[in-house]
Amino acid sequence: MAGVAATSWYLGDQAAVTVAKIAIVPLYLLATKGLRAHFQDSSLENADLKAVARFQFSDAALLAAFVVIVAAHANSDASRMVMDFVWIAALTG
Repeated sequence: MAGVAATSWYLGDQAAVTVAKIAIVPLYLLATKGLRAHFQDSSLENADLKAVARFQFSDAALLAAFVVIVAAHANSDASRMVMDFVWIAALTG
């Protein structure tokens, strides 16, 4: 949360935007925990390549969405945000 607050302060966000970005941190952690719980049913150690790939892509998409939201500022271009999401998801997935 402190890292998100520092990033928001560095970007010059208003206080309301900073609070909203900080509130996203627990949601991100909850989403990753839910994703792991969902895929734990099929036990990733014994899962086929398709299940592992789905988990990795989903985890990468969550991380990419979190980073894009935290790094966004008032003048962010939508197409730039989509490209950032795609690049982050592709590199981390």
